[in-house]
Amino acid sequence: FWAAQMLAAWRFGKVLDADDPPRTRAWNGMILVALGLLLSLGLALEDSSSGICNGRQGWEKTMPCQLDFAADYPRVFKPMLIFCLLGAADAIYQNYAYWLMSMAAGPDVRKTVMYSAVYKGVQS
Repeated sequence: FWAAQMLAAWRFGKVLDADDPPRTRAWNGMILVALGLLLSLGLALEDSSSGICNGRQGWEKTMPCQLDFAADYPRVFKPMLIFCLLGAADAIYQNYAYWLMSMAAGPDVRKTVMYSAVYKGVQS
């Protein structure tokens, strides 16, 4: 999960820091955020409705799923992949949000800090 977040943030940062005009970088970023969210959440919802846990009833907090990597190897690949994709999508979304705030603030560091503080206060 964390490795997927770090890798996604690094690669996505390269997209946002490209030499293209800001509007192009914003559109590219928005497209990647939307694709990441659709892919990760779509796979998670599909796996929850037809997954391998709890007699195909899906992932439920009250009925934990007991998967063992060694014993259930072929079947655990998809949930592990989805977990990594959710981490990557989270990192891409957060990176894009902070980039938008920094672009809105321009060269004013004080505004950037205030935007970030409000964002983290509301997000948490």
